[in-house]
Amino acid sequence: MFRLYSQKSHLLSALGRINWIYFLLLGLGLAFNNAKLNAQAVWESSSSTSTSGSSSSNSPTFARPANTTAGDLLVVAIFDEKGSGVTWTPPTGWQLIRTTNNSGNFGLKTFFKIATASEPNSYVFSPSTSGLFSGSISRFTNVDPMNPIGVTSGNSGSSGGAASPSITPTADGSLVLSFHGRNNSTQLSQDLSTSLRHQYNTGNNPYSNLLSTLVVDKDVATGNKTATGSTSGNWAAQQIAINPGPKPFPYVV
Repeated sequence: MFRLYSQKSHLLSALGRINWIYFLLLGLGLAFNNAKLNAQAVWESSSSTSTSGSSSSNSPTFARPANTTAGDLLVVAIFDEKGSGVTWTPPTGWQLIRTTNNSGNFGLKTFFKIATASEPNSYVFSPSTSGLFSGSISRFTNVDPMNPIGVTSGNSGSSGGAASPSITPTADGSLVLSFHGRNNSTQLSQDLSTSLRHQYNTGNNPYSNLLSTLVVDKDVATGNKTATGSTSGNWAAQQIAINPGPKPFPYVV
């Protein structure tokens, strides 16, 4: 009788351990499934360049952002007066993200590059014909180095606010860039649902432009983002999702 009781006790103890291990693994599985395995992409800095007044230029030059290190994402946005009437050749290593033209009246072209360990001091973009432009270069960290650019959209017009169309990112922690520009120097104000990162307009700058951002998880629509100004004109705008890099192990739920 004692032996049977002992065997039963050992059996119940073993079953208890199995149940404990099962529920532990189940909990870990649920936590892993619900964990956001991506880090959040981060905006670090932006700076501008432009033609001066009515002077045309054939050599827009963007200075390398300070503190650029290997693996950082660099993004250039160029607003030009000729829209579909001009094409741009980027420096070696840069790739086109998107072209958005308001016919031949105004345009926005965006490009990206993953920084290497030896970057030049500046980057020169070459248009097919001279003209007026303004633009910016921005640096981002915590990005997916193999696939940094996600979903994009673009729109243009000749009146009203400069509205970048809604996108739906495919990765948690996506940093969405919203670029806006207009063919006059009147200051633009960002959509209030976004964070202003860069705003450029001076008396000598032919075109105002800005960059604002927001962070969105996958399968969540960003909504249209509209930059407004007191003076109407031709405009172009884009939204660009930046895919974040993975979180370091161990993951944080």
